[in-house]
This record gives sequence, C-alpha cells and structure tokens, in this order.
Amino acid sequence: MAVYGNQRYLKLFENVSNTRIYFLDKIKKQSELVFITKPIAIKVRVPRRLMLIFKEIFMSDVYSIHELAKGLNENSVVLDIGANVGFFSVLLLSKKNIKKIIAFEPIPVNIQTLKKTISENKVLQDKLVLQEKAVTGQPMGDLTLFLDSEKELTENASVFSGFESTHAQKLVVPSISLTQIFQENKLDQVDFVKMDCEGSEFDILYHTDSSLLKKIKHMILEVHDLDTDKNNTEYMNSFLQSHGFATTYYRLSAKSHVINAHQKA
Repeated sequence: MAVYGNQRYLKLFENVSNTRIYFLDKIKKQSELVFITKPIAIKVRVPRRLMLIFKEIFMSDVYSIHELAKGLNENSVVLDIGANVGFFSVLLLSKKNIKKIIAFEPIPVNIQTLKKTISENKVLQDKLVLQEKAVTGQPMGDLTLFLDSEKELTENASVFSGFESTHAQKLVVPSISLTQIFQENKLDQVDFVKMDCEGSEFDILYHTDSSLLKKIKHMILEVHDLDTDKNNTEYMNSFLQSHGFATTYYRLSAKSHVINAHQKA
C-alpha cells in the first residue's frame, strides 16, 4: 500500500543517504538530481521529468520494498517489466542481495539513462541484466508504441494509441513474450515480477499459459482501466485469482490500481 503525506519523507530518509539535495531542489530546481541509496550505496540519476516516478517508488513506496525484500534471498530472480530508468531495480538491489534482476525497457532515451546508471555502479553490473525490449503475451516481433513527442524522457509509452492524449509519436521497438523470457533464461521459477507497462499488462498475462503463470511466486502490477470488458482492474483481479493467486489491490490514480498477487502454496 502506498504511503502519503509526511510519511513519504520518512521513506525518503529510509531509502537515500543524501536527502539534503531533495530539499535544496525545492529552492533551486536542478535538471537532474543524483541520489545515493542505502544501506547498499548505489548512485541513481533522477532527471527532472522523471521526478514523479522517483517519488512514487522511493517515497510513496508503491512496491512496499522492505516487505518485498523480506521474501527474497540470494538465489532469487526478479523480472522488472517496464523498467523505465531503473528506479525499482536500483531500490530493490540497495536493500537485498539477490541473484539477479532481468529488466525490460524498450524506449531508447530511458535505456540510455539506465545504462549510465549501470555503468556507474559495480553492484548493478553484477546483478542487473538489461534487455532492450518490450514484453508481450503473444510473440510479436517488432511492435509499435505511442509516446509523448515533446518529452526528452518519457514516463510512459503504450501499445494503445489513445492511452494518453499527448501520445502523438510512434516508435517501433523489438519485443519478447513472457514465455520466451522463461525459455531463453532457463527459468524454472521467478520469485517476483514487477509490471508497469501502460496497458500491456493485459496482453502479457491473458496470453501466457497458466502453467507458466504458476511459476511466478509474487507479482505487483500497475493495472490501467481502459474499458469495461477485460482491460480493467476488476477483471484482471478475477483472472489472477482464477490462476491461483491471492490478491489485494488499491487505487493509485483515477484510472489505475496496483494489484499485489501471491501464488497460493
């Protein structure tokens, strides 16, 4: 469950060691802030346009990072689907020594920033594997994403042309299905999947075989309410329950919720 109000500042102090720059930025805005995580020190770059996502992960704690870390160990494998510039992966690796995170991000400008973060941190080079692809349910080869043409870095890009009114630019990117991810990485089990992929969550999960979904122990996904048929939170929640997951969810915004899904023993 996300935290709000002054509790967000407590989370900031829990997660970064140089909090002073956050408050100084309120006086004089910078184009980019560079935070150092704790307890494991990782340098993470936060461009101005992505501050909202940084706050969502590092301050509002939408992934309940401490509780998540408790359920992982040194052999755990995590998938970060919709990695953006890597805030979630960085925060998790600052809390727990796990085997690896495989992160998927198709947008070139976000990839460039994430690669820079990886190159500046040895711990990420050892633990964070970046795949420059979008994730799908059905194998599709290249696919077209729609994104904001006016932003240097983008918070979101979607396979749906009307996902945001500002999404006027088209971008063709390579893709990989969730099934292919398991096959190519020889994964018998995935301990955790984080999914924030602007509407693609429906294709990914609805078109993945139930036997493979059972290999996922825990998921937290942002779900976008796109219609009243199947592309909405209630249907997704019922779908996950029908495939053996115990679920809870809460509202994140007017058009999205966060679902926390644990595979039943």
